[in-house]
Amino acid sequence: MSAQPIAAGARRAERSRAIRAGPALVAGAALAVALGASPARSQTFRMVPSMEVTGSWSDNVDPTNGQPPQSSWLTELIPGIRIDLAGARVKALVDARLNYLDYARAAHLDRTERYLNSFVKVEAVENWLFLDVRANIDQENRSAFGAPATPGASVANRNRVEATTYQAAPYIRGLISDVAAYQLRFNETSVHANDPLTPDTRMSEWAGRLTSPLAKIGWTLDARGVNVRNGLVGSLDDSRVRGSLSYAFDSDIRVSLSEGYEATDFAGPPRRTGQTPGAGLEWSPGPRTQFSGVYEKRFFGAGHSVLFTHRTPLTAWRLASTKDATVLPEQLAANGPFSIEGLMSDLLTSAIRDPVERAQAVRRRLEETGIGGTSVLGSDVLTTRPFVVRETTASFAMLGAINTMALTATSKEQRNFGDAISLPALVGDEDFRQAGFDANLAHKLTPLTVLTLTATSWRTQSLVVAARRSRQQVYTLFITTQLSPRTSASLGFRRTDFVGTADLQSYRENVVFGTVTIRM
Repeated sequence: MSAQPIAAGARRAERSRAIRAGPALVAGAALAVALGASPARSQTFRMVPSMEVTGSWSDNVDPTNGQPPQSSWLTELIPGIRIDLAGARVKALVDARLNYLDYARAAHLDRTERYLNSFVKVEAVENWLFLDVRANIDQENRSAFGAPATPGASVANRNRVEATTYQAAPYIRGLISDVAAYQLRFNETSVHANDPLTPDTRMSEWAGRLTSPLAKIGWTLDARGVNVRNGLVGSLDDSRVRGSLSYAFDSDIRVSLSEGYEATDFAGPPRRTGQTPGAGLEWSPGPRTQFSGVYEKRFFGAGHSVLFTHRTPLTAWRLASTKDATVLPEQLAANGPFSIEGLMSDLLTSAIRDPVERAQAVRRRLEETGIGGTSVLGSDVLTTRPFVVRETTASFAMLGAINTMALTATSKEQRNFGDAISLPALVGDEDFRQAGFDANLAHKLTPLTVLTLTATSWRTQSLVVAARRSRQQVYTLFITTQLSPRTSASLGFRRTDFVGTADLQSYRENVVFGTVTIRM
């Protein structure tokens, strides 16, 4: 199903499978078990509770009610906690927060938003048996054409849907003498959306790989079987086997040729089968520059996966492009190219070797500047069917003594397989094309005070109904100052312009806000 790139940096990380009892509780229980089972439990452990209080005034809190603009004061309370554990056999993260929004003059808009990013990685048997468990809660988009789901947005957004994803992935890996390395992995992933039109979706996956030791001539055999099921599409299967030969011209350049076979139900009956020839290139002229690319013939046409990264002492650059067939659980579980936090982590790789210390340094810089760790351009659209997504993203980050900058530009095209399911308008099963950018610039006025400007813009065009499109632009200017080592305060202004056609209502909103954040 996926066109896997040669370089590990382009592989999809795994996340989440949904447990009805509540992923926050499951992640906490898994972490407790891991703590109890790990002999290295005291190596690195860090727990940081936090509380954020925001007061704001908006001149248009409910633009979708068909009435004249309604202004209101808004209070937002965000308690949160972050737990990091890095041991020799156990690594874990729990990053959870609860956004409670209270409207002084529009009580019907009061709401609570939950966010969770958590994982536990356990080396159960040294150098052989491993277990990854992930649980996530996020706010996703019901439709690509509505206003994107933005955390803590003051305006009412009926396009926002809470999605819970959970994944359990046991796997084994090892060596067969000096002949080959092997890995066998099972992933069980499920997604539950708090939306009556979106059924729960589950995905079961087996994946195996056998690889020769790194040499001038190498070979790889891999196989993958996926089963996806929900109440609307039933049960769908997708399976692939592939073999590849690679040749290293020198230490910098390696090329590969592959041949495979796939059988899939994703495009609907009849079952599609066929060969999947492909080619790949890996280029690494130095530790700061990496390129990997794979091209394959697939049942949906030409598939590809390309990743280019480059960094200097002060900047990090990334260009990523993919075209692949996928499903909602895999899309939500994959690490997209929209993580500003990940890009800045790449930038600090040389300066801070330890990944835990590097992650903490990145978070401190983002907290100081007020730049978010992810971009809303990376939010997904809930869909019930398998689909083909083609996506290209260019990212840039700069960390200086005075200025911090993060830029992302992206284009995306998503087409669903099969006949559209008869659902009301504004659902994710409609094909679309999208393009946008996200820009963040923070300037340090004093050692304790930072001025930050952010601008985000995106356009969406339907590939089914030509007249159906939308455009949104958000501009924010705010100043942040450190009141004490654990307390910061911000004051700012935000402007939102949303332009829709057909059944999409256009609106404009201006917000003045102030925030106090305490990290204990």
